[in-house]
Amino acid sequence: TMPPIEWASRRTGQPVRLLAHSMGGIVARTMQLVAPATWDRLMAHAGARLVMLGTPNGGSYAPMQVLSGDDTFGNVLAAFGSPMRDAKARQLMAEMPGFLQLQAGLLDPALGLDQEATWRKLADDDLARTREANWWHRYAGEAMEAADRWGVPPQPVLDRAVALRRRLDKQRDEDLAKWADRLAIVLGRAEATPVAFQATP
Repeated sequence: TMPPIEWASRRTGQPVRLLAHSMGGIVARTMQLVAPATWDRLMAHAGARLVMLGTPNGGSYAPMQVLSGDDTFGNVLAAFGSPMRDAKARQLMAEMPGFLQLQAGLLDPALGLDQEATWRKLADDDLARTREANWWHRYAGEAMEAADRWGVPPQPVLDRAVALRRRLDKQRDEDLAKWADRLAIVLGRAEATPVAFQATP
């Protein structure tokens, strides 16, 4: 059976226009990878469009901010979903492949973000620095320490994220030019958008 989006387009002769915000643009691009025949039929119409609003096509540091507990919105989600169990909530998020597929720097060998061991070391070092800077952490117990413990992505999740990132980069370099007249991206600017991370002693 034909998916509803195609059925409506064929029946009415109207173009399909996708307006995708943030990671939604990655989802739309992924459709081209996993269902190329569907994508080709949609884009065959002269009026077809994919407009990406702030899509992090090169990845984002939001996953690391959430998993490290440095993201306010991520902390609210963790606290709402699992009060006083921040570490468990962050670990749950670390095990979601779709979330990790957004992480920037996955293909940079100098960063090593494609390796669980790198994330574990970052997490352990950060917790050690927190313990050292806050003497009361030594006495507060596991429940208090959970507020500072990272979620560490397992290797199979990272492997899936890396595989999709490679396909998206190849798509960007080799395939998307064919539909350049039907694709657009709208970017904004923020005072502070993380573009890297730095581990300090």
